[in-house]
Amino acid sequence: MLTLTRSPGEGLLFGDEGEIQMVILDVSRGQVKLGFKAPPSTRIERKELRQFSKKTRSTNTAKA
Repeated sequence: MLTLTRSPGEGLLFGDEGEIQMVILDVSRGQVKLGFKAPPSTRIERKELRQFSKKTRSTNTAKA
């Protein structure tokens, strides 16, 4: 895992051409607000939602 320190207004580029951009928008009260710019074909989702979705699907499959 790469660990970096960034300040508001700073960001990172992902992909060979920097086609995915992430910018730190705000840091306050123990939370970091991130902004992303990516091609429409790029899927971006919160980790906890993906884990919840997988858990829900496996529960529904077991009931079937």
